[in-house]
Amino acid sequence: MAVLWWTVLVLLQISERTSGAAGSEEHNHTAVLQSLLGVSEGILRPNFNGKPVNVNCNVFVSGFDSVEEKKMDYTVLIYFRQRWNDPRLSYSDLNKTINLDSNIKVKMWVPDLFFVNEKDGRFHTITTDNRYIRIYPNGNVLYSTRLTLTLSCYMHLGNFPTDKQLCRIHIESYSYTTDDMTLEWQNDKALEISEEVKLPDYELRVNGLMGCTAGYTTGSLPY
Repeated sequence: MAVLWWTVLVLLQISERTSGAAGSEEHNHTAVLQSLLGVSEGILRPNFNGKPVNVNCNVFVSGFDSVEEKKMDYTVLIYFRQRWNDPRLSYSDLNKTINLDSNIKVKMWVPDLFFVNEKDGRFHTITTDNRYIRIYPNGNVLYSTRLTLTLSCYMHLGNFPTDKQLCRIHIESYSYTTDDMTLEWQNDKALEISEEVKLPDYELRVNGLMGCTAGYTTGSLPY
């Protein structure tokens, strides 16, 4: 049986209430939301003109559709989660998190990460856009999206079908250098794979997580 090694690579360019209080809490929730998302500088990154914003990443693989040797690519279904802190979004009027689903159109900063080796991809939209934002009182933000990606994987097929292939996921910021943003994995839960994920012709193994720095003409970029 062939073995598919999988490395994930990051790059960077660069409490319940009582029913009597429900109405009041709903009003507070709306007021806080309007206040937080009405900040005019929301389109700028957190800590603008200060230290880089740190973005913490996690990938949960819920499906592995195919490995195409001839096309040298593979297709996966993932939940891509990003976490960071935005001091402008901290609040004290509520003792609970604020959840924003895809039906709420907001103007706030989110990381501009993309998949460098993507050949095709899509957001899931049934029955609604599969993404949400969760804001915590201390300004921590969780941004989760559900994606299907077809990613390139340069394979060496000299020993096919008993070969070993190393396929990567390359994640990068499109515009920020390390002066403005840093990326890190979410410790021991950076890459999670559903127990239901099976491949008929491959044995799937996780090779590891990597983070480095690459030099571009536009800046120094960790990956």
